[in-house]
Amino acid sequence: MRLLMLTGRFFPAKSVSTIRMTLLAERVAAEGGQVLVLCRSYGGEIDHGVIEARFGEAVRVRVLRERPSGGGGGGGGRRAWNPRDLIVPDAALIDWFSVAGDAERAARTFAPDVVLSSSTPHSLHWLGRRLGARTGSRWVADFRDPYLIDSRYRPHGLGRLVAPLAQRFERSVYRDADAVVHLNPVHGRWARRAYPFAKARCRILPNGFPDRLLDLTHPVPRPRRVVVTGSFGDDVAVACAEAIAAMNREGDELELRHIGHRTPAHERLCALLGPKFVSTGQISPSEVPEQIAQGGVLVAGLSEERGRSLALGTKSVEYLATGIPTLLINPTFSDRQLLWRYGGGIELFKPTAAELREAFQCLLATSTRDDDDPKLRRYREDFRWSILIERYYRDLVALCTP
Repeated sequence: MRLLMLTGRFFPAKSVSTIRMTLLAERVAAEGGQVLVLCRSYGGEIDHGVIEARFGEAVRVRVLRERPSGGGGGGGGRRAWNPRDLIVPDAALIDWFSVAGDAERAARTFAPDVVLSSSTPHSLHWLGRRLGARTGSRWVADFRDPYLIDSRYRPHGLGRLVAPLAQRFERSVYRDADAVVHLNPVHGRWARRAYPFAKARCRILPNGFPDRLLDLTHPVPRPRRVVVTGSFGDDVAVACAEAIAAMNREGDELELRHIGHRTPAHERLCALLGPKFVSTGQISPSEVPEQIAQGGVLVAGLSEERGRSLALGTKSVEYLATGIPTLLINPTFSDRQLLWRYGGGIELFKPTAAELREAFQCLLATSTRDDDDPKLRRYREDFRWSILIERYYRDLVALCTP
């Protein structure tokens, strides 16, 4: 198979958004296939030696040098009346349009069997459809995030004027793509109802957890440690620190460990907890499982705004696989569905420090789930990366088979 990937980022960028496509490229290469990755510049030059060391010569990465435009893919801070909101499907279309010629030349030279566009930004699907049509290849649209049903990406401000165009664009993706893959199960189920003509071509393939997460030894007894990975809303961070500080004043020795970019509330957390607050800074996704396995309680803390989206949190997926008691703060609807179906933790909305203190005490007193727990076993079968990527690969092979 010859697979052309269109993605915003790719290995070795330190971002969870790279994991899905990186693992799929690795799987295609393992079967003797060829992969060409076209992505935008994401800071610094790509180290092709690092890429070859992981994939061999089967995977090549080319950075498309778009002209600076400031175009974004949505989901960030918004102005009430921004002219870029009138661009459908998103402002990043300016960037992808500027490199479309280079991308087409690269695609024609590569002659792919499949063109796979992985959003966000959703304008990647505009280019994916174009390259698929110009090369006579199969086109797969991979939605890592929903589009119109998600508050982060649906038209807002001036964009409401072009809402019909946005709806037309989304419908055209389901009409034209040979397969549409949804990371988010809520999104996938919605799409099958909204676009029944594409139901047979819709797939649900969520992000998963790394297999080695299950091979890591969990300390017994569990450490007095609350582990948070990824984004951490400032209000949530401070409330967690206040709860832990109150417990420590009564003789506990509880640590708060944050894995990810330094939070703006860093100084406040240090003041509240002193040496009992540990911040690792940004680390590679491959290093995160060891940190998770050393937790006594695992916390996914979102801001209220983020919690109103439909995002399915990677950290929630990984946490629940461990069996370690988990707390979801301001979880999205997608995260809550995960918890309701499989169990493994509790949820809190806009919690006070007192409520968090009570939750931490409860979870620290809760045993790690047994490996024979039926819901945990089913969860690990449904969300193990090796199983999910194998399904993805087999679907692509079937798509190429006459």
